[in-house]
Amino acid sequence: MSQIEVLVAMAVLTIGILAVCSVFAMGLRAEGQGGRITEATNYARQLIDLMRVNNKAFSGTNGGVPDSSSGVNDGASTRAALDAPPFGNGLMPAGTLYRRNIQVKTTGSGATGDYRNDLRQITVTVYWTDHGSERGITLLALARRP
Repeated sequence: MSQIEVLVAMAVLTIGILAVCSVFAMGLRAEGQGGRITEATNYARQLIDLMRVNNKAFSGTNGGVPDSSSGVNDGASTRAALDAPPFGNGLMPAGTLYRRNIQVKTTGSGATGDYRNDLRQITVTVYWTDHGSERGITLLALARRP
């Protein structure tokens, strides 16, 4: 073999090895993103369960929609800690990289006898920062007046 053939073979082999290494790096990054999405989804489910179990969707005046001071009906730009009130005291973990936004709204028209007045739509979004950009996952649920 000539030196040129050996150099070409080494170049082809080097390109192949670099391609395999980049596939491994992309796989590791995707695994990390998948883990964070799974963790955020589990936190959102926990928050919805706590809202339902503790009847927080009906904690407003006369069983109405709670106001923003209750901690369970945030403004659109709010990013509260997972353990922010009323979910402190060990109900949700403290010091995570995740933030939450909870919004509650009524599904009914407000008219007397409308069965939808006994339902609340709960929207829970859990946010985190990934490589300098904000990511989030949103879950919607309905809660029924007990």
